[in-house]
Amino acid sequence: MNTKSREYEENWLSYVLGKVRKAISEASVQKEELDRQIDEWLKAYNDENVELYMQLVVGTDRQEGLAKLLRVYRNAENSPYFGRVDFAETGEVEKQIYIGRGGVIEDNEVLVVDWRTPIANLYYDAQPGHASYISPDGEIDGEMGLKRTYSIKNGKLSDYYDADLITNDALLQEYLAKNADVVLHDIVATIQSDQNEIIRAEPWRNVIVQGVAGSGKTTVALHRISYLIFNADAKENRYCILGTNRMFLNYISGMLPDLGVESVRQSVLRELLLYILFYGADAQEAEVIPEKSTMDFAQALCQYADRFEKEVFLCEDVVLAGQTLVSCAEIADNFALRPHVAMRERADTMARLIDHRVKTQLEGILAAIETDFERRSTDVQTRQERNLLLDEKYARLQQVRTQAKSIKRVFLNRLKKVNETKLYLSFLEQYAERGGKEAAVAKQTSRRIRKKSYDLYDLCALAYLSCWLETNVRTKEYDHIVIDEAQDFGPMAFMTLSSCFPDARFTILGDIAQNIHGESGLSSWDEIFPMFPAVFFRALTKSYRNTIEIAEFANRVLDKIGTGYEIMPVVRHGRIVRFESADSFSDCVEKTRQAITGTMHPDGSCAVICSDIGQARSVYTALTPYMQLHLIDDDTSLYTGGVVVAPVTLVKGLEFDTVILFDASAAYWNTDPASAKRLYVALTRALHELNIFYTEKPTSLLSPVLSTKKDI
Repeated sequence: MNTKSREYEENWLSYVLGKVRKAISEASVQKEELDRQIDEWLKAYNDENVELYMQLVVGTDRQEGLAKLLRVYRNAENSPYFGRVDFAETGEVEKQIYIGRGGVIEDNEVLVVDWRTPIANLYYDAQPGHASYISPDGEIDGEMGLKRTYSIKNGKLSDYYDADLITNDALLQEYLAKNADVVLHDIVATIQSDQNEIIRAEPWRNVIVQGVAGSGKTTVALHRISYLIFNADAKENRYCILGTNRMFLNYISGMLPDLGVESVRQSVLRELLLYILFYGADAQEAEVIPEKSTMDFAQALCQYADRFEKEVFLCEDVVLAGQTLVSCAEIADNFALRPHVAMRERADTMARLIDHRVKTQLEGILAAIETDFERRSTDVQTRQERNLLLDEKYARLQQVRTQAKSIKRVFLNRLKKVNETKLYLSFLEQYAERGGKEAAVAKQTSRRIRKKSYDLYDLCALAYLSCWLETNVRTKEYDHIVIDEAQDFGPMAFMTLSSCFPDARFTILGDIAQNIHGESGLSSWDEIFPMFPAVFFRALTKSYRNTIEIAEFANRVLDKIGTGYEIMPVVRHGRIVRFESADSFSDCVEKTRQAITGTMHPDGSCAVICSDIGQARSVYTALTPYMQLHLIDDDTSLYTGGVVVAPVTLVKGLEFDTVILFDASAAYWNTDPASAKRLYVALTRALHELNIFYTEKPTSLLSPVLSTKKDI
């Protein structure tokens, strides 16, 4: 049979599904029996039964393995693979290699290879003809005879596409025409070469990605985590995703089970900082003061820490009876050689050295005192003078012995009663000496800190000082940290994370053009490059989200921002952007209602995006009598799909089939760069359709768009 024919593909799919169903049946029986056995062991368990304890450890590990296998195979029952390459290693016969979200091995036969394996890289990076991939044994050369992508749903083969018959963009058009939820979950089949390079970057690298709206940044981040865990055989809970809000984290977490990882930690930055500071519920949240997010503030804090270290430990030699045990220079060398070790730990090391020097040199010091007094006794003339000299000698010897016992403690006491809060308040006092705005910031912050009220960057500063001062066990819990929507955080946050987690590696993704927080966000990647060693930087400029019509519209607004990263959309056309005036707020609501009911697909999603939360609440109230919809505000933790009303600040990172910008009037959208970025974020949330309404005069941010769009 022709191995490239549809008949062969139908037969192979049937064969694989048969093996998968057989494996599911066998694994289910094994797990049921193991579950029953573990329940019995738990009932009989006691602390003294070591053998039963070991049975439980082995049994629960096997239970977890079977549960994971069943998840993979049940997913495979719906769609066991999405790709295939026919590859002949040099000197070997050609093999058909099927690639899926998880590997399928049954009866010692590899039916489907996991997308994270080295050989699967052929599917993402190579084309028919001469091809190679990197394996643990080195580079493997050969010839690729076929590269095929499948559409399989509910165990049925709908269609397939060959790389030599359909272009990559054409395949993407077919795929991207689906609704947002399908796109989010099925992206693994269409990972592009530039995305794949980032996903498979070496695990020891810190990765920074500038990605325009719709370039797949979040997808890349999640796939990189999955890839690293799979290839390092690492524990999932040693990986952490940092997001801007809990709703966004819940939105993307639905992808993780499909990628074979479920126990990855997820946190917003504030929660993580409170965790490593061991702060409780009494820590109140304060409004961010932008000046504290900046590189200037971060550098000032670093300089303060350096000065404090010098003033405390590098100010004088450690001396016993006039003899230098440890010099300032020796202490400085020790501290400089271990900059990432907490100061107390470095001080403990020096204290142990001091203790060693005391033990090895004390007898010599005491002998020298004895010798000195013996010399002086030769000049003594009377018995009374001799007795006084003896009393002086014994007092001196006792004094040195007492000092020797306490010298280590005295050295360590230089840090007595010092903690991160006292250090931060001391720093703020010095920062206030700059005068002007800095003084006002310092005084306001000091008042807050004394009331246990912290903004995000107070927590950054406190965490930095805490980890600089003390060894923190909680910062040792992570091997890799992913920061999505990284442009939302200022340089101070990155300095804190790189300092507090020196043993972790980072994948940092964002879009400078979507920094809607102005000074408290990131304005350039150059600001953080020096903080992360071995940086691997890539820019993703192609958007897989927006149609050409939407992307061109957004690009003209992007020109106002001047980031240098313009959207390059995949060649996918859609409806022209609808841009209409409304007579009033009520008319704008009516046009919004008609747009939703006229275009809403039953399985689709729609966002009515407003300039701020106040406007969003008003629009939500006005639309509620006509339809079922959801309001997204700061307390929203779960994105449920359907129709949502939200301020622009809370939709960043999300995407919707249809977007309605409620009122693009000049009254709501200023002409400053921050407003331009907010508008850019709103426009680029749409996959297929974008509607813009305005009352009175539209914002001038859209004037270059209007002047080039006569049909709008």
